Amino acid sequence: MKKCFALFLVLTIILSTLGGCASRDDAAANGPPDPSTSVTDPAENNESNEEAQNQPDENGPATETPSQSGKGPEEPEEIAGITAVVADWKTGMNFTIVSIDPDTGEQQTISYFDVLPLTEDGDFYTFDFKGPGTYALCYSSYRDIFSPDYSKVAVHKQFLRTGENHAGWLDTDGNFFDVTEALGLQAKSDFDDPAQYFPVGFTEDGLFVYTDRALTTPGEPVYYTVPVDDVRPENIQEMPATDSFVHQDSATWRWLNNNYIPTDWISDTQLLADYETRKDFALCTVSVLVDTTTQEATEYVPGSSRHSWGGVMSPDGQNIAFMSAPIGGNEPSDLFVMGVDGGDPERVANSLPASANSHGDVQTEITTGATCVTLIDWR
Repeated sequence: MKKCFALFLVLTIILSTLGGCASRDDAAANGPPDPSTSVTDPAENNESNEEAQNQPDENGPATETPSQSGKGPEEPEEIAGITAVVADWKTGMNFTIVSIDPDTGEQQTISYFDVLPLTEDGDFYTFDFKGPGTYALCYSSYRDIFSPDYSKVAVHKQFLRTGENHAGWLDTDGNFFDVTEALGLQAKSDFDDPAQYFPVGFTEDGLFVYTDRALTTPGEPVYYTVPVDDVRPENIQEMPATDSFVHQDSATWRWLNNNYIPTDWISDTQLLADYETRKDFALCTVSVLVDTTTQEATEYVPGSSRHSWGGVMSPDGQNIAFMSAPIGGNEPSDLFVMGVDGGDPERVANSLPASANSHGDVQTEITTGATCVTLIDWR
């Protein structure tokens, strides 16, 4: 322990000599200092005093503001191309977000999330997608759980000792920002009912959406929002269950919930969705174009011998990208692009791994320890 502490002091001195070049993300990756071993001399310099202001509260666990480590890495200068998420459940819960240039096939990693199943206290982070009577995700099985800049992933933390569930998010360094605790919604004593807050996801305009299961009756969920960059009790707003983000508008397209998984919205009344059906006695996934006004779903991918999923529309509205694999045979999945007016799909060069047949079905992926690739955006 003394050696580690001495090494820490040496590194601190070196970094100070270099003009404080270490980034905030690097500091976050090392975790908060241990209050029992940290030594700060206020007389050394003003930087030490500024660092001390960011130390955890001695009265309990630290709940950092999103402007600190909860915000994760800075957004890349530009996110362009077809965006895919690779979910790897073989070694844990790992998400890699990549962008692919549809013209050159050049692939760039945007962010990576290594979601450790257990904390030091035995608690764990997890996901609860497409819970019946609770919420339906807006985009496929994944899009909503990531912030628009892909620096955060929405999770809930389950406390084994008390049975509480807290909504929040993890950044790319694995730091958990506890929204429930930041809003003061956790149980205050051993005799309070355990809090039961679960995340829904992030909206494009910077809101974090969550639900209170303790107040939810089957079929009648209650949703709340809070700004990601200003998580305070006074900023809590209730989100109507008819809001398109939580998909409870029975007058137009609630009929989609049990059969279709939306993957991209084209307009207020048109979307791309995944649909599970049978072809030649084989269960397969197909990507369809849905009109919520007429409640018609049209298969746009030619032929009937392939799985197709994760359709996303190009920014100019002229093309659709999707993943596809043959129903029979062992050819791996691949990325394709085709025009909205039809024609033969063209294979896009890429280095994506082969996807399992779950095609975004989170429960199947977790159970089988599979790797699944699905598309979530095209910018």
